[in-house]
Amino acid sequence: MTRQTGILMRPEASPTARFIRYETRQGAGIFGVGSDFRDILSIGLIRVPRVIRREIEALAYWLNINTTAPPGEAYADRLSRSPITWFKATATGHVARAERLCRLLNEQGVNLRRVCTDDPGRILFEDDVQIVTRRPRSTYLQEPEFYKTRHARRIQRLASRRKRSAWNKARKSKHGLSG
Repeated sequence: MTRQTGILMRPEASPTARFIRYETRQGAGIFGVGSDFRDILSIGLIRVPRVIRREIEALAYWLNINTTAPPGEAYADRLSRSPITWFKATATGHVARAERLCRLLNEQGVNLRRVCTDDPGRILFEDDVQIVTRRPRSTYLQEPEFYKTRHARRIQRLASRRKRSAWNKARKSKHGLSG
């Protein structure tokens, strides 16, 4: 995997990839994150300048109005855990607005990243603007640092367990307990 200016791509994917997705590390897409962010704003949990708030709302509204919702059958694939939606690179208006929305949400503390690929997996639905695919079972969409830190935390947990076990054995033998 290569990392270039905030773009996470498969090694064989070019910067001009055919499909683009904006998502969090957990895999939530820009539409879900955008609506959650608007809900948080409406409740008043965070303060955002009015100009930025209006721009976020306008971009999200434009994307929602101009992107047709895929039919329910597209999400009813029995082999897929939860299908994901990608923008086609040819939908330049959608991609430009999604890029701007992503940038604004990142400035407000929402961690979205741009994922580009030429091979998104099995396509379940397609129109002029987007495709719906099966969520990949491989790990190419995750950043390598995610797996390194996950592995490091696992090693720390195992070391901590060994230390506790050794401490408990020493305590039991000192006090004459059987164990």
